[in-house]
Amino acid sequence: YFHGTQRCRTCMGIQRAIQDTVTQRFSSELASGALSFREVNTEEPANAHFATDFDLSSSGMVLVARHGETTVKWLNCEQVWPLAHDTVALGNYAESQIRAYLALLGKS
Repeated sequence: YFHGTQRCRTCMGIQRAIQDTVTQRFSSELASGALSFREVNTEEPANAHFATDFDLSSSGMVLVARHGETTVKWLNCEQVWPLAHDTVALGNYAESQIRAYLALLGKS
């Protein structure tokens, strides 16, 4: 989950819903290392490149496939904001995007 330094209640709610979804619905993938959740502040100098790398115009969820330190594929899940005020729909969206991405990568 990528965000800036100044965060609104909605942004923090989106992150919480996504993080809860990941921990509750992907425990085996987390345990195996096939999936991890990271929170990144793109306004920190070392992280500023992520805004350009992942075409971020605001806070958001990005699925990133890495091989070692190299990003091999990524997906900006742009529907998190339209679903921000419906945590059930947001959780379902996050789950479906993660499951599809893991299937695409052969990790599920």
